[in-house]
Amino acid sequence: MKKVSIGILMISMIVGGVYLTRSKNSYEYPFFPAMGNETHIEHIEPTGLSSDTTEVPVFKTKPVINPTEKAKTLATRFNLKDYKTSENERSISLVSEDSSIEFFKNSGSFVYLKKVKPEDPSNLPSLEQAKSLANSFVKSLGYNDYAVSKVAEEKRYNPISKGKENEVTVGINVFFSKKLKNMEIYGGDRIEIDFGSNGEITKAFFLTRDYEESNLEKTISPQEAFDRARKGNGAVYTESSAKHAVINKSSIAYWTAPAPEFQKDVIPVYIFEGTTDENKAVTIITPAIEVQPK
Repeated sequence: MKKVSIGILMISMIVGGVYLTRSKNSYEYPFFPAMGNETHIEHIEPTGLSSDTTEVPVFKTKPVINPTEKAKTLATRFNLKDYKTSENERSISLVSEDSSIEFFKNSGSFVYLKKVKPEDPSNLPSLEQAKSLANSFVKSLGYNDYAVSKVAEEKRYNPISKGKENEVTVGINVFFSKKLKNMEIYGGDRIEIDFGSNGEITKAFFLTRDYEESNLEKTISPQEAFDRARKGNGAVYTESSAKHAVINKSSIAYWTAPAPEFQKDVIPVYIFEGTTDENKAVTIITPAIEVQPK
């Protein structure tokens, strides 16, 4: 997905910058939508944006307690045998002959990888079987507030075959997401479980954090937020090269940095969605409360 600079909507959000509210409460959070390949949309037209405000919670991330013990517990759950442990300031690595786990100390997220034989997998679970297996496993680790958001076949190019048969299914991937106060989380918070032969877990990405509600903040209105985005206080994404777009939907969500990165506060953002003249999606993400660069 491309990040775009838009004539009147020149995007100038600082990658990894720290922002503070102008209210009596100060927040520190990285806003990570990065500058990418830029195109130009000359005009984005908002439709039906409200001037109303509301109150929404701000969240803080909980510190990780006893990361070494948590990493060892995961080694047991993933059945790592005779593994070696190494540690640096950022993470704890557990490596066995056929598997590895990297546990990130500042967020509690982790990645599990299984060394898979190069030949095509056999006896893959069905989509429904994979969904059920993944759901049970995720819940067994205590991630009860995550729900399945997508199940898909993982395809890989087969150089031996031709035509429609040049792709083979090499795994089944199950994705999970969670909500905060029934609002979507955009950015880095997700779980992915990948299955190979005989329903064996080959990869597991738990890019997660623990959150706790901090306090309520009054939002700026959708119309005000959009107007500020016109002045550069936002991030815009589209795959389109069109010159014109219409925004027809707005919602409040939360933005999180990639989970291995430290994030103290999780603030609400507006998600503006619409379409371009080419009938392709365009999305604007901008803070929903008063913030200013530090």
